[in-house]
Amino acid sequence: ADDAYAASLERWLALGGADLDERAEETADSLGLGVSLDQPMTSLSGGQAARAGLASLLLSRYDVFLLDEPTNDLDLAGLERLESFVRGLRAGTVVVSHDREFLTRTVTKVLELDLAQQQINLYGGGYDAYLEERDTSRRHAREEYEEYADKKAALQSRAQMQRSWADKGVKNARRKARSGGGDNDKIGRNFRADASEKQAAKARQTQRMIERLDVVEEPRKEWELRMEIAAAPRSGAVVASLRDAEVHRGSFTLGPVTLQIDWADRVAITGANGSGKSTLLAALLGRVPLDEGHA
Repeated sequence: ADDAYAASLERWLALGGADLDERAEETADSLGLGVSLDQPMTSLSGGQAARAGLASLLLSRYDVFLLDEPTNDLDLAGLERLESFVRGLRAGTVVVSHDREFLTRTVTKVLELDLAQQQINLYGGGYDAYLEERDTSRRHAREEYEEYADKKAALQSRAQMQRSWADKGVKNARRKARSGGGDNDKIGRNFRADASEKQAAKARQTQRMIERLDVVEEPRKEWELRMEIAAAPRSGAVVASLRDAEVHRGSFTLGPVTLQIDWADRVAITGANGSGKSTLLAALLGRVPLDEGHA
């Protein structure tokens, strides 16, 4: 029992249990979580839940970290904290992510599960190096296959021609034999028969060369995402607008906001988690009622 307790205590200390409460408060405050740490996760907003998840990660002390899409739902400040944390880790870390910028800044190796080629490949040197090495590898694979295919096709063409010549010589010899003739014809028939056999032997030799070729499988075609978005009729010069708009959600108030989005505008909405980005989008789309102002 004493040994089990000692092992458990050592593990608890290694995981940071001794000062967890103090560190948890500091981390939550630094991330602007703004809620009690005893509050159920199910009661948090999407932005608050994302920050709580990041806080849990920052507080952890493990030998190995497995991070599945860790950048989801994080604001810019959260992304910076996450990147700094991952770069500073000395533990083994495995990241599954589609965030190319995050991968470029954090990882040192890339393990690719290539569905198209049915292969698993490990690349060193970071994400940019992976892209370059992968493209080079695929280009070399295609070149190697094309060289093999061209050589095989040339040998097959040669073998076909040699068989054709051999067959033609046999047919000519048979036709001469049916027409009769003296010794000169007999000599000619023997010559043609020898020539045909030589061509047949060459054809067999060429076939053996084909069989001895190191087979190179054709690389599979790369999978391509093809997506078509139906063109909608232009609704007008102004796509959406808000004037002195306010939306109240509990203790949170968005606004007053005055905003106009014109046709062909491309607008980025940035802000910390919980600042009201989703609420603003919903207001622009008319999916939430305005407590003040007009849309």
